[in-house]
Amino acid sequence: MKICFADEIRLMRLFLLVLLLVSASMQIGQAKELPVMIVISEEDCKALGGWPLDRKWYAIALQKLSESGASRIFLDLAFPHADVAHPESDDFFFYTLQTLPNIYLLARELTADSITILSDKRFPAARCFLPFSEAFDIKNEKMIAKSGAARTLASFFYDEPFASTLVIDLPKKKLISDYSLHEAIQGQVDCRGRDVVIYLDYAGVSSLVVSERSGEALTTAELEVWAAMKVASGDVRRLLPAWQLGALLLLSLLPMLYYIRKTDTFDPAFYAIGLNVLVFVGLTIAKVDVSPLWFGANALPVVMIIGVIIVRSRHTLVKSMLAHSVEKEPQTIAPTQQAKIESKSEESRSRGTQQSEDLRYRLEFYEHLSHRLPPELPQVLPDAEDIYFAPNSPMVTILTKAEQVAKREIPILILGESGVGKEKLAQFIHRRSERREKAFIAINCGALNENLIESELFGYEAGAFTGATKAKAGRFEQADGGTLFLDEIGETSLAFQVKLLRVLQEGTFERVGGTKTIRVSVRIIAATHQSLEELIAEKRFREDLFYRLNGFSLTVPPLRERPMDIEVLFTHFLHHINPNVKISDALLEWLKAQAWRGNVRELKAATERAVLNAALYRRDFLLPEDFELKESAPRYSLKSDALAEKILQALRQHEFKHRAISAVAAELGLHRATVTEYLRGWIIHFYNQSELLDEVCEKLRGTLPLKDEGQFRERIKTYIDGVLEKIQLGIDAREPDEVIRTQRFRNLPSTFEIDLSSLIQKVRHLQLTVTSK
Repeated sequence: MKICFADEIRLMRLFLLVLLLVSASMQIGQAKELPVMIVISEEDCKALGGWPLDRKWYAIALQKLSESGASRIFLDLAFPHADVAHPESDDFFFYTLQTLPNIYLLARELTADSITILSDKRFPAARCFLPFSEAFDIKNEKMIAKSGAARTLASFFYDEPFASTLVIDLPKKKLISDYSLHEAIQGQVDCRGRDVVIYLDYAGVSSLVVSERSGEALTTAELEVWAAMKVASGDVRRLLPAWQLGALLLLSLLPMLYYIRKTDTFDPAFYAIGLNVLVFVGLTIAKVDVSPLWFGANALPVVMIIGVIIVRSRHTLVKSMLAHSVEKEPQTIAPTQQAKIESKSEESRSRGTQQSEDLRYRLEFYEHLSHRLPPELPQVLPDAEDIYFAPNSPMVTILTKAEQVAKREIPILILGESGVGKEKLAQFIHRRSERREKAFIAINCGALNENLIESELFGYEAGAFTGATKAKAGRFEQADGGTLFLDEIGETSLAFQVKLLRVLQEGTFERVGGTKTIRVSVRIIAATHQSLEELIAEKRFREDLFYRLNGFSLTVPPLRERPMDIEVLFTHFLHHINPNVKISDALLEWLKAQAWRGNVRELKAATERAVLNAALYRRDFLLPEDFELKESAPRYSLKSDALAEKILQALRQHEFKHRAISAVAAELGLHRATVTEYLRGWIIHFYNQSELLDEVCEKLRGTLPLKDEGQFRERIKTYIDGVLEKIQLGIDAREPDEVIRTQRFRNLPSTFEIDLSSLIQKVRHLQLTVTSK
């Protein structure tokens, strides 16, 4: 490759620029040891008397950390006011701050040499740092620290004031602390020679920032610690001024102009591409943060140069081919043959169009929607065997509580309707308890009469009653050392409740017909679908037994109150019954709209019945009719929405004119965008029923005549084209139906969710069908 002397000079200048950027980035990249993170969690606050904490706990923790050899201790909390209820704790805390010079506090502002804390005490400003919001802005999932920002927590981990604006990416998930405050108070923190950061993470007290990328709610204290960690490790980027970025872009454009002028060699073209690559590498090494738009503009010269190379190469090739074929006569096609070719081509296009239209109107709704196999089941808690739920389900909170209470030796009362899975939850608690190696015994109290339940639970001796030929151990003895699950405890008699109360209080009982006292260690988990408070008011349940059983209560909501779990449970059942059966998003929406009064038990039975009915009709997909539900919601119908009806009638009164949306919004006291989204929803609803524009317009306007029918049709067609374009863009981007619905139509009223899901499936299936043809 031939490169002129001027090219060599430019190349040397570029390498010099890269070296300068690398050296500048190394000033930030001096990594230090990360601080020890100690979190004050909600559990800590509850264990130490509730929020706000007594200041003595901070003092004890600070003393223990100093004794453990902490270098510096940063307490990300401000103490502007005194605790009037515990003045002695404030004195103890202030004494600790005075005697330990390595402690730094959060201050709202620093305007003097000292600040006021605890209402009337002075604390050196040199030992304070400003909050996160004073020095950082959040934009596009990034924390941006302005030039010269100082006295924040992050600045303590950098030797000099920030010389330029730094950029730090938001964390992808919540930070995992090293220790808790409770462990710090007990002196269990290993922090010799290291800095320590103590911060608060308490819902309802801490300030939160929600990441749009991950959906995580991050406290500003966590972000402060995160910024400090990133600065300490050198994992930061910086923003270059706009004129510097523009100069780099211009530098990459100059070789392209030089190449266009040089038509006899490709050398400058390759040099221009190499220059762009070096600029990219230099910015990456120098940790410079630039927008994707700038990268696209910088890559433009490369694309243009490659295009010029291709055009010139093809031009040269065409000239060569013409030179070889200049003496040959061109081939001609007879007029009759040309007419036949054009006729066949037109016939083929017409036949293809007709087939496409037939497919669009012939295929039934659920038939062409049923193309998707059951998805993979989410695994939220791997140890929660036979308990299936969505990541955003209320069951996550319930199981989290169950896991915590399982480790405590207290009775548990599980409430919930029949079929919600109370026994599954009891088994989960047993597996997470210290008694997991022993037996888990379950008995349904409602299925036995008073005599049977007593002999079943306590056992009996030989000859105790007719048929008792030999002694038998009861369920209490079988569950000794383990867990006894008493289902439907509300169905028991008052006489049995007295005997059960004695066992719970003393841990002893006698078998039926026996006199020997038997002692057992059993954990009781009771469950009922009834309201025990109402039974107590009716004198059908003992109040003292209720308080004995209700050591901790867990309420499992019915399936209709957690529709997000219906898809998970249904697909789980389908995987085990017949994994080859196809389903649709519209079918899932229909399932979520059902009452499911029998809860999980009814859903499982209905799924088995639906698979059997589909097999009888030799279908590999499911229809709502297959489930044979007595109280069934419509397959796909508009949800009841009075506002939607009111907006449609108002639009009809204004004849869907150009200013009808604004007029309706003013009449109903709504925002114009709200009326627009409801109109779009109605169009989707009617278009989902019939894809003919005339029928959609007819259903929209109702019985009212319109003065300007043509303008109305054009406006509705524009809406339809816009909806179909959004759906097609989502399909082309390989987005799931849920993402298309929630992201590209995020403002669409929930009334029209089922119609939108159906339309997305129609477009997707039509595309697949046409492609296969």
